[in-house]
Amino acid sequence: MGDYWSIFQNSLFSIGAQIIYRASNALLFIFIANQLGETDAGIYTLGLAYFLICSRLSFFGLDILLTREAAKQPTLLPRYFITFGAFRLTTSTLLTLAVTAFLLLGRPYETATSTVLLIMLAGIIPENMINLNLGCFTSREEVYWSSLTFGVNGVTKLIAGLFIIFFTIPLTGVALVFLLSQILTMIISTIIVIRRYIDYWEWPSFSLIKKTIVTSSSFFIISSFYVLDNRFDNIILSWFQGETELGIYSLAFNVVSIFLIIPSGLRTAILPILAKQIRSQNPHETLTDIYLTIYRYLLWLGFPISVALLLLARPVLQLLYRNPPLTAETALQLMGIAAFGMFINVLNTQLLVAQNRQGWVAVSLIGSMIVNISLNIFLVPSWGALGSAIARAISFLILFTCNSLVTIPYFQALRLWHIYRPPLLASIVMGGILHLLIPITTNLITLVFLGFLSFCFTLWILGGITTKEHEFATQILTYVRHRLRPRSDI
Repeated sequence: MGDYWSIFQNSLFSIGAQIIYRASNALLFIFIANQLGETDAGIYTLGLAYFLICSRLSFFGLDILLTREAAKQPTLLPRYFITFGAFRLTTSTLLTLAVTAFLLLGRPYETATSTVLLIMLAGIIPENMINLNLGCFTSREEVYWSSLTFGVNGVTKLIAGLFIIFFTIPLTGVALVFLLSQILTMIISTIIVIRRYIDYWEWPSFSLIKKTIVTSSSFFIISSFYVLDNRFDNIILSWFQGETELGIYSLAFNVVSIFLIIPSGLRTAILPILAKQIRSQNPHETLTDIYLTIYRYLLWLGFPISVALLLLARPVLQLLYRNPPLTAETALQLMGIAAFGMFINVLNTQLLVAQNRQGWVAVSLIGSMIVNISLNIFLVPSWGALGSAIARAISFLILFTCNSLVTIPYFQALRLWHIYRPPLLASIVMGGILHLLIPITTNLITLVFLGFLSFCFTLWILGGITTKEHEFATQILTYVRHRLRPRSDI
């Protein structure tokens, strides 16, 4: 149970960090949408799209490479950190200058929009170092430092949200606070990395950079096409329909991103565990056990969340926003249907990276991105936000299918139906009960509680909950009781 317990602990820290980070971003977006309007919400989303695309392009996949290699050989972490840090500072600076020149000379947007974009783009350089620092924490399986890093970033953004509520500051002020949070987070996380892990200094290794460019090319493609697949639709929507329609689409996408906190947390926790198991004496047997266990748990989460987003889209949006348009509700339902695939895709992607088969991940992302962008170009001019939602749902499913086709044959003893059947049937039962309850009550808490109970009860009846879950639950309760026991009794 040691690996499971390590994954569980690191996942809790990582998910906690993701909750702080994404919750702060989500609340900030909600405040902008409610206080400043859908147009400003669209401008802020557009700024995030440019920021995320440019920062991920300059990442060059070095954080993934550092995590994987330093987990195998911890003594090399300082060398990777120094060399990769110098390389990233160079690439991020050049890319920031290039995009700034495009916005100033090309003038694709109005002055107010361009000003917000330029301020947020200045955060690309600190974001590159923050991401590299997170890779150091993950390689040492000290994810609690990641929680602190995300906490600093989240708190400053929540302060910005409070300013929006009480003072109704303009969007440029929000962009400045966004930049400030990036700089502050970079300084704190870098100090932690240097004090804990960097026990010697050397000049950046040009031979390592040369080798890295070849080795990390697949990681670069993965990270680049992943963010293009996830964010380029924002830019397309702004070109064809404007910032207001982008704001409406973002109302729905913001909800989906909140639920994706869980697989994002798992992504951080599981890679070093899988990378170490690859080098064990019997990697196939160990990997199979870990893979199947996590696969089951992700289905337990993904299926009911997809059903809930399909049936409860309206009350969820009404809880967060003032008078959300019907378009946002339909967009959330479309993306929610395919959300379960993103849960499983995190596991499949990390397994392929641990096995040094990231080339297939890159191919899958390229295919998903091409379909997503093509559908956006074809659908957005006529359908607007709904066209982007349809393209997003299809790209979710394509990415899930492509990676599953490669990972499933590795586990020859895997029978998918026995893993899918309990949570799938339990989610269908839950959906039927919610469908009956919605005409009776619109109270979201009541609906979620009853839906959760019906899912768990059906899952138990179908035998989805095994002795392994009982043992793991016992271990968790024992750990909690030990932590809560007074010190004098220990």
